Amino acid sequence: MNRGNLRKQQEKFNTLHSRTRQTIERAFALLFGRFRRLKYLDMNRIDLIPGTILACCVLHNICLDFGDDLMREYVQEGMDAIVKNQQEQIIYESENKKRVGNERRDALCEELNRNDNRL
Repeated sequence: MNRGNLRKQQEKFNTLHSRTRQTIERAFALLFGRFRRLKYLDMNRIDLIPGTILACCVLHNICLDFGDDLMREYVQEGMDAIVKNQQEQIIYESENKKRVGNERRDALCEELNRNDNRL
């Protein structure tokens, strides 16, 4: 969303970032719906999270190979769980975090723009 304070490059970056984020959210919703145990994954154990997600992806592909094709139901159930989880969490964003986030966004935006100009 541009409230008149973003440059064209930042707006383009935000659009691409949003599309990617939505794709990732749907993928995680599918996994959360299919593997309900993920809802209880200890997010403080960052060392365990990638392996657990990878294992779920492999198991998901095995399920598909054997004809389990209830993806629509899994995605809806997973999205419901994600929304509920987000509603239960209250996030206070400090100005410093917002500033750092804006700086990172701008750096990624500039890199994306440089790569576009090379093509």
